Amino acid sequence: MMSLSHAVRVFLNTLFPYRKDAETVASLDPTTIENIHHVHMVDDVVALLPYNDERVRACVHELKYHDNERAAHLLGTVVNTYVRTLPGSQIVLIPIPLSHERHQSRGYNQCTRIAQRGARGVSVTVAENVLTRTRDTVPQTTLSKSARRKNVAHAFALKDETRAQRQLAGTHVVLLDDVTTTGATLHAARAKLAPLPLASLTCLAVAH
Repeated sequence: MMSLSHAVRVFLNTLFPYRKDAETVASLDPTTIENIHHVHMVDDVVALLPYNDERVRACVHELKYHDNERAAHLLGTVVNTYVRTLPGSQIVLIPIPLSHERHQSRGYNQCTRIAQRGARGVSVTVAENVLTRTRDTVPQTTLSKSARRKNVAHAFALKDETRAQRQLAGTHVVLLDDVTTTGATLHAARAKLAPLPLASLTCLAVAH
């Protein structure tokens, strides 16, 4: 069922569709985003797009705060391109979860939106039922590098460790976040997945 906050946002987006970022997203097509697409490493995190590009920022903001379907499609396109390059089968995309409070307020998880579109047309499973966020955290953008690590330390847990071991055994797991700066969020979540009997574990950020 659509949450009230999500329904209100959709209604307002219908009445007032022409935000600057919305106009930017509306002007983009997958080819444009693919041309910006550049796989690079940030420590041990794979990043796909430069966040300092205003077109990328517009897509991120529109999806995160307005549930913009086109933005989700555009960002999902580069994830789809990336997962097609991965060797082997049994690839599982795990979106970074939101806290219960933030999910209730926003009405959706933007990382799940990206993952769902990134998995289209390929043999990739999106698994939302593996990780949970145990507490709400301060937005990372307001914090220093060391404070970011402390902020998300012990903020994630496995929903069901026995089920996760069975579900993910021998799979290639890609842990997905929309934006990373220091990798703190992805590293904190990865720590909960690393002990599982995985074939491989990749931290992936759509933008950096």
